[in-house]
Amino acid sequence: MTALIYTIIVAVLVAADQLTKRAVVTHMELNQTIPAIDGLLNWTYILNDGASFGMLSGKTTLLLITTGIVMAVLAFYLYSGRMTHITGKLSALLILAGGIGNCIDRVFNDGKVIDFIDIDPIFSFPKFNVADCCVTVGGVLFCVFMIFFCDDKKKITGTAAAAAGIAGELTVDINMETHVATKENVPAEEAVSEEAVSVEENTSDADNPAAE
Repeated sequence: MTALIYTIIVAVLVAADQLTKRAVVTHMELNQTIPAIDGLLNWTYILNDGASFGMLSGKTTLLLITTGIVMAVLAFYLYSGRMTHITGKLSALLILAGGIGNCIDRVFNDGKVIDFIDIDPIFSFPKFNVADCCVTVGGVLFCVFMIFFCDDKKKITGTAAAAAGIAGELTVDINMETHVATKENVPAEEAVSEEAVSVEENTSDADNPAAE
């Protein structure tokens, strides 16, 4: 029953995120701004290819891998009953919902996330969405949980570090594969030029033998 409640909470938060994004896409043009609360809040429709608040722009593969690993770790601790304090449970639920909401965008929207909450009337700040709010509040609650209520800090931080290591290794592998693929696609003219330089160097060495 507890697992079902967790799933319902996450589903409701993800639905709220996706429904607000669909409303923005349906009723607004890209880069359009509509005042919501005069002098406090605007709705501004933009597409963001980074993480929350525009960080790590263009790193879609890294973001998907890292988000997936973090969500898997949190889901394991939450659904296995290892996270018993209410603060930890709330943080995990919020981060899971926010991660799923933005991952849906990345998968079905060419790696881009729909942002629309704009607080520029108050101070300059990147646009964000409901999923970003969930992740941010969840992250703050998780810090509170780890500092004040967690009895198993070493195990959780160790698991998180291992997850970060796996994400880093996967990213390196992806970059290496891209580098190799690029080298394999060197134009034929460059390859011929390199071969000609090598032949010329060998000829020069033959014409100028070392003195005995």
